[in-house]
Amino acid sequence: MTVPHCTIDFRVGGKYLYCMQGPGFESWSTGVYKEIAPMAKIVRTESMADGQGNVLDPSTMPGMPPGWPTETLVELTFEDLGDKTRMTLHHIGMPAGE
Repeated sequence: MTVPHCTIDFRVGGKYLYCMQGPGFESWSTGVYKEIAPMAKIVRTESMADGQGNVLDPSTMPGMPPGWPTETLVELTFEDLGDKTRMTLHHIGMPAGE
């Protein structure tokens, strides 16, 4: 995977837009930073998007399971382990199952 595009306004209320690209496909995501606690936690929304940052409805996208939400919440926490950092990612609002 590569990231050919990424814009970030890293502040509470700031937006981001990025594109992940793999063989034969690209996937755009956008959202807003809700909480930033330096060295401890980042909380942001996440939605599928087009290249201009317009949020897409997952129900109109091929291959997406029924009931996939338009927006989820991503919580990243960071724990100092001395010479390492543990990062834990919780993706909140995704439907249960595969």
